[in-house]
Amino acid sequence: MQIFRPFKCYDQSARFLCDSRLNKQVLECYQVAKSILVHMTIMEGRGGYFRHPITQHVYNNGRPYLPSLYQFMEACNREWLRRGKNRGSEFAAKIENLRLIVIKHHDQFSWEYLPPFYCYGDDRVYHEEQVYQLYRKLLKQKWGTDKIIPKCSIILKHTNT
Repeated sequence: MQIFRPFKCYDQSARFLCDSRLNKQVLECYQVAKSILVHMTIMEGRGGYFRHPITQHVYNNGRPYLPSLYQFMEACNREWLRRGKNRGSEFAAKIENLRLIVIKHHDQFSWEYLPPFYCYGDDRVYHEEQVYQLYRKLLKQKWGTDKIIPKCSIILKHTNT
């Protein structure tokens, strides 16, 4: 479970992500939101990721940053569609339902911008610029080990070292 946010701007972050991680971001943001909504008894289902550090960060001690998380998820989804990819109608309906829930229960959420948070292994970083730099570094490392060349807005320079 991860929220790859290499820049403060959600659209810029979405453009930076490779196709596979971009698609995964939409799903993982939805899973975090659903887990929180189930915990708050706003939504029925299983909230299996509620104890995850990313989910706890978004939960914000009971005033979840769900509107902001939804905005990031929507930015990733827009970028996914802009790249000519498809979104299944069933999952698209779930995204729309989430939007409606956020609007309906708006008074239960924090409308502040989701604070940056780097969570990888045991590392936890909250300092804004450091978080963005760490995610850019992590993504470039992951792209270097991917079997398929990442399709994103970043041009990687391969060296022999």
